[in-house]
Amino acid sequence: MTNPLPPAHWAADPSGGHEYRYWDGSRWTDHVSDRGAVSVDPIDRGVPTTPRPAVEVVVNPAPVVNPLPVNADGLLVPVVAAPPPPPPEAGIAYYPAADGLRLGRPLYWHPLDGLRTAIVALLACVGVAALASIATLVNRISAVHTFQDRPQFATAQDVLDADDAVSGAVAIWLLLFIATAVVFIIWQFRVAKNIEFLGRDRERFAPGWSIGAWFIPLANFVIPLLIFQDFWRATTPGTAPGSDWRDRRGSWLLGIWWAALLIGNMGRFSASSDDDIERFGSRTLDSVVTADTVAAVALAISVIAVVLAIMVVVQLTRRANARLADAGGAQR
Repeated sequence: MTNPLPPAHWAADPSGGHEYRYWDGSRWTDHVSDRGAVSVDPIDRGVPTTPRPAVEVVVNPAPVVNPLPVNADGLLVPVVAAPPPPPPEAGIAYYPAADGLRLGRPLYWHPLDGLRTAIVALLACVGVAALASIATLVNRISAVHTFQDRPQFATAQDVLDADDAVSGAVAIWLLLFIATAVVFIIWQFRVAKNIEFLGRDRERFAPGWSIGAWFIPLANFVIPLLIFQDFWRATTPGTAPGSDWRDRRGSWLLGIWWAALLIGNMGRFSASSDDDIERFGSRTLDSVVTADTVAAVALAISVIAVVLAIMVVVQLTRRANARLADAGGAQR
């Protein structure tokens, strides 16, 4: 017959009082473990005792002969439950369905693959729009220089036409950037909830910070990067639930991506080159050329940040899915 319950294993304590509790194949036992030390603590009877199936086990029933032990006089011998095997040094066997019963934890996995595909497509569009904006900025710089140095080859209308091209390209880039940012934050929040599902306790930032951190002045220069580094550490291969995952090594990829993102955006918006020439007022054409040059360089750095962002999204999604697979779970 088919047994819908997972086999005996150590799993995250559903009561939340200890790191691990032993599941004997039919119920939670009183045997607990904290940092490798096994002890006994009665299970909270308010915790569900029948977890959802994590794996399918086929059991071949055998006939039962004299299930109760007796001595030579025919008297019953008390049966004392043997303690479970100690947790292995390499890590604790982990089943997400059992861990999902822990109080206050999410009961399901948030799929990431669809959002990953959408973000990669949007980021690619942002990169193309940034390259188009760079081209229009270079064209406006050329038109201004020609108008200043060789007015017989360019008129004021040529400069204004180049200016309209810049305004249109930058507007498209900005709209795509905003749309990408929305989808990106949704993906980031889902990753944070999945980190909780995997049993990564004592996180520095709750999932809500994946949204709020972007809108806090000054803090949004640092906290999002710290959150992503925690994502990377929490999805390190071999990281068991409840372990000291925060001591794992972060990623240089995240640091380079974040630096490129900050430099590109700060340079881009400080240049203010999306203002058309007609609104520059007292600003000279030379100042327009300087602003356009700064904006073009900033956008080039932003293109690098876009490529790195695609790598970050793809790798973090792959790492999170791999940790779910390692734990014996499946997306749903």
